[in-house]
Amino acid sequence: RKPLDIAGFHEEAGRLTINIDKKGIVKIMGQEYSTSQLDQVLQTEKALSWDKKEQIPTRAILIRIDKETPFYHVATIMKQCMRYQLWKLMFATKQELG
Repeated sequence: RKPLDIAGFHEEAGRLTINIDKKGIVKIMGQEYSTSQLDQVLQTEKALSWDKKEQIPTRAILIRIDKETPFYHVATIMKQCMRYQLWKLMFATKQELG
């Protein structure tokens, strides 16, 4: 699998979008991410969006969730975001995310 340019998709999309399907599989731009890979993405997001003077993130992360996704999968991703002080989160649900 070809590595994804993490900084590139943060800037290209203007916002990080994390998709979680009903099985708890995390995808960004169609590519699956493990917990440790998502940690790398979140570290990059913090570096790109952190206002050092105000000590807050400057943009929100969109978490798109399949309607059938158990909440514990969502909570796991939320905790990961909090670990990097990325607390500006937006949520969207869909009938089915593929």
